[in-house]
Amino acid sequence: MAYEPYPWFKGSFALRAGVLLIAETALLSFFSVIGLLTVVVIRTIKRWKRRRAGTPLRTDEPLQPVALLFILAMCMELIQSFANILSARWAFQGATTEGRYCTAQAVLKQLGNDGAALFTMFLGIMVAVQALWPAAMLGNGGRKARRLVWGMVCFVVLFWLLVITVPATTISHYYGSTGPWCWIPTKLADGEVIPRNEYLGIATEYGWFWLASFTCFICYGYIVIRWWIEADRDPELIHQALVMIWYPIAYFVEIFPQSMVRVLNMHAAMVREPAPPPGWTIFTSVLFASSGWVNVLLWVVTGRQYGFSAAPDPSSEDEDGARGQYALHPGAEFSGGAAMEEVDHAHGHQPPVIRVASDAHSFGENDAFPAYIPPPSLSSGSRDGSRVGRAPPPDADNAYRAPLLSPATSAATSPTDSRGHTAFYGGGHPYDAGAYQPGAYVNRNDGW
Repeated sequence: MAYEPYPWFKGSFALRAGVLLIAETALLSFFSVIGLLTVVVIRTIKRWKRRRAGTPLRTDEPLQPVALLFILAMCMELIQSFANILSARWAFQGATTEGRYCTAQAVLKQLGNDGAALFTMFLGIMVAVQALWPAAMLGNGGRKARRLVWGMVCFVVLFWLLVITVPATTISHYYGSTGPWCWIPTKLADGEVIPRNEYLGIATEYGWFWLASFTCFICYGYIVIRWWIEADRDPELIHQALVMIWYPIAYFVEIFPQSMVRVLNMHAAMVREPAPPPGWTIFTSVLFASSGWVNVLLWVVTGRQYGFSAAPDPSSEDEDGARGQYALHPGAEFSGGAAMEEVDHAHGHQPPVIRVASDAHSFGENDAFPAYIPPPSLSSGSRDGSRVGRAPPPDADNAYRAPLLSPATSAATSPTDSRGHTAFYGGGHPYDAGAYQPGAYVNRNDGW
């Protein structure tokens, strides 16, 4: 069977319906992402208004740099979805015709596909970096984290210039019809083969898909394995570990089948061998077009909302106007009790102390104590729980800081809360946490 350049649309209602299904799936992703971004903007504005009015909630923490990567990744999903929606014209028309519309779709496809892959990869890297070295990344107001994120953004912009602007202006037929839509063609309508375009397609897009998927598995997988090992039958931590692994799995399912079929199609055009059945392309492209709504679904279901979670229920508001309940993270221990015991701020309980191992960690006057302490597995081999996972709430100066007790102060003479737990506060003097560390909390209503 000889290879036929464009078997698409030739009187086939099924193929035209398949391309239209891709566009419809992309439309669902498009409006799903629009809805998510709308919710994010509304919550951010409300948070800003509360902070400006001087009545912030405990959950109204400054957004971390990782939130910017999440927003940019969603914006790339928006562009990617819009590019796929444009295929509806080809479905109704019954053929792809080269021109400005075709070139625009090809550019938007590469812009959105590459951007989504890169920002997804960088998001995974940033989550892992903040989890493993939070004190270094989030210290000094998160200056290092911000620099790293802006470096990533600059890399993506430079990448776009190199893979879109330069080839499009220097290479003939860099963009054109590939059959069901427009992208980087490996064969022209007159039968001319373009060998370099096959390699350009892999080097400028699919190679980055695979790299992003591999990197996400490494970053999220490492965190999951460490959490699972340290969970010690803790159902909460096991649940969080299982939640994390869904992100790289979902991305792999979205991009791998489609990229492999597209590579096979390009290779078939080069060697004039039978291409995979068109149904394969339709099915895998529908999976790929689903990435927008799937990511929105994960954002809603898993609770990993990158600092954009909703404010807690007003019914849990305490006397100071702060809402929500806070608790020690799994792996942290009270000086006199087990981990994960709830702390009721509404009745003025002082923060309990977290027991620390023998390894020391110094805290200075300008150190901001975390509102989140990750499990001991994320403290670079240390079990002191001192690593920072998020910035403190805006009222940290009042809620979490007081003159430090000297290291020589014994636990027996230290203040205790109403439950009898020794209470240390942080901030004031350099403190050797050889025995204790200031208490810190994680807001259960937020999904970092």
